[in-house]
Amino acid sequence: MATPTLEDLLKGRSASARRLIQAEYEKDPQQAVQDFGPQAASQSTTLEEMLASETKAHGGTLTNSQRRSIVNQWNLQQNFNEATQQASGEQDYNNPNNSGGTFNPPAAGASTKQPMTPQTVSGQSTIPTNLSASEKKAAGTPVATPPATPPASTPPASQTPPAATSSGGGDYKTVKGVLNFQGNPFTGRYQGTYYANGKVETADQIKQDFIAKYGQQAKFIMSVPELGGPGGLLDQAIKNDWGKDQFTTQFANTQWAQTHPGDIGLAEIKRISAPEQYNTDYNAAQTRIASIAKSLGMSLTPQQLGQQVDIKSTPVFDQNAVDSGQDMTNWLMQHPNATDAEITKQMANYGTIDPTTGPGGLIRQFSTNLQSLAQQYGVYGQFSPDGTSSSFDKQAVEEAKGGANLNDPAAAQKYEQMYKTAAINTYKPFADQINAGAKVSDLASPYVNSLSSLLEVSPSDIQLGATTGYGAMVSKAMAGDANGTATNLYDFANQVRSQPEWLKTQNAHTTILGGIDQLINKMGLG
Repeated sequence: MATPTLEDLLKGRSASARRLIQAEYEKDPQQAVQDFGPQAASQSTTLEEMLASETKAHGGTLTNSQRRSIVNQWNLQQNFNEATQQASGEQDYNNPNNSGGTFNPPAAGASTKQPMTPQTVSGQSTIPTNLSASEKKAAGTPVATPPATPPASTPPASQTPPAATSSGGGDYKTVKGVLNFQGNPFTGRYQGTYYANGKVETADQIKQDFIAKYGQQAKFIMSVPELGGPGGLLDQAIKNDWGKDQFTTQFANTQWAQTHPGDIGLAEIKRISAPEQYNTDYNAAQTRIASIAKSLGMSLTPQQLGQQVDIKSTPVFDQNAVDSGQDMTNWLMQHPNATDAEITKQMANYGTIDPTTGPGGLIRQFSTNLQSLAQQYGVYGQFSPDGTSSSFDKQAVEEAKGGANLNDPAAAQKYEQMYKTAAINTYKPFADQINAGAKVSDLASPYVNSLSSLLEVSPSDIQLGATTGYGAMVSKAMAGDANGTATNLYDFANQVRSQPEWLKTQNAHTTILGGIDQLINKMGLG
């Protein structure tokens, strides 16, 4: 089969494709035939199909640069090289003509696909720098040969690149040791070597350019010795010309990344690289922590709560305090997507119930609801041996620790069923009524009223189900004897009158004096 001529390769091509093919053919005819010959043109996806797909993906419009890149990609049958973007070799981060950007150390598994947009060198549009070697050839960009790895701290060897036509129509030329592009000193990456104003840069100069370009964002890398110190990750990336994939892998394997996973690492990066934004977010987090603590009725120490900070100040914190629950606000900074339920759980684990909030606190209110249910079923003493609220408080905190929604009535239903079962087993003479839905407090009303009247005490002072005191008297009467028979009200009243407290009541005086009057009358002495 005859070798295709330039005319053969150009036949049927678009104007942009013809320019690319002609530039390649002038440099290397054999490579042009390989890239653009019949075998390359036999792909199943047509150029028109690819252009249509990419046009749709770009919102219905393609720039000339994008169109040229698509033609190049289709003809070469290769994907774009997923090159490094920041802190690695492919992006011209030391090129002052490039637009600035925010440095974001890559997270493991992050996508590295770069958009098909042209870079800018000396103000001229060129084919993107993140192309594979054969793509650069086809686009008229000199092919970079990866340099040999230089010794540590050894500047890259100076190179005198051959003159070559760029896609922008200019050329690279070395004049008196200065690399020029289109007649101007070149700044950027060319054939694996970095240049600043036409002069080869050392690894240290490249590093300083990186720091100067990314400013505060670079502060993060430089603040961690393992990453930005001598021989650290950044030095290795520059020295070995890492791509983004390799940088991502190596970054994920660092000790810093291992000890700062996920949002914890992102918060730390923000704290170092964008302190004012961190402080602004911190103040918002502190307000939220204080608000939730108040609504829960939780008491946090000053260290746990923190305080509002000056956004111009340098943010500091102790990770050990965060991990031990002694810094709730920075904990929230490291868990920015935490729900109120998750914050409640954290507070319940490390805070205490605030005694000053009374029933206004959600946890305290839940505890009060449990106490009320236990009294209604006459089993308060069974679930609070010391007769105080501490057991119920503890149970409310445990529910919060488990992430329960204390506002949901369902959270208390399981406790009501537990108290009901205990009541059925305790007050056997009334078991059927309790099982049918009656509360022990309702069934106990006649006993409570009798005791209240005889001893002249308020019904609210009778804690049904208590282990001692008046409530214990009522519960014992209702629990019944061995035969399952409850004490009748007449006998119960006599039991109450046998209490020493009864003799001190007005009721006792009236009863005793009335009895004496009757005796005197019977004796005919009245």
